[in-house]
Amino acid sequence: AAPRVRAAAAGRAASPDVAALTAAGAEVAVAVGDDGGPVRHDTDAPRRLVQLPADIATLRVRDPARALAWTHAIRASVGAGLDAGARISGITRDGWYVLADRAGVQELSSLR
Repeated sequence: AAPRVRAAAAGRAASPDVAALTAAGAEVAVAVGDDGGPVRHDTDAPRRLVQLPADIATLRVRDPARALAWTHAIRASVGAGLDAGARISGITRDGWYVLADRAGVQELSSLR
């Protein structure tokens, strides 16, 4: 019954703006490095951004070790956050998760 869920069900899904979130204080916890592998950043910011590789299925076939490194990096970042009470408050079409602490964020709540 949440407004943003109802909007998404009606075809009006919003996507978080990574640049705006970063400007507002969100910090990158995991990003794609120059070599395509995960780069982890220690952060305890209330909003954290986790970038996913563009094509993990292909990566699993071509470079299983790097794909496993991604699994570990995402599990460590997202998993630890979820275990601590955070939630995934958004996902972008270009592969970013927005992880918000228990207090939550409202970056999508005004969607009507």
